[in-house]
Amino acid sequence: MSEDKTNMAPVADHQRDRFAGTSLRVAHWIERPAFWLGASSAWLMLALALLIVFDAFGRRYIRTWSFVIENDWHVLINSPMFQDAEWHLHTIV
Repeated sequence: MSEDKTNMAPVADHQRDRFAGTSLRVAHWIERPAFWLGASSAWLMLALALLIVFDAFGRRYIRTWSFVIENDWHVLINSPMFQDAEWHLHTIV
């Protein structure tokens, strides 16, 4: 059975266009922080991955190199500051 559209209140096209425009502005307003947070998270994840790789590689290989030991850099490589930075980045992301 088809509906009779004669009982429906007429809505002017300009009212629909205004509502659509307002809805799109609200949607863009909501989207901006989500996009910014997503992009920031992506860059922080990249930094986190690089930090983890450097920490693991440094603890396994770099700290045994002679010039690292001679210059007392092995203290920095063995330092928990990299692991602390990893935890802080994990928390932020």
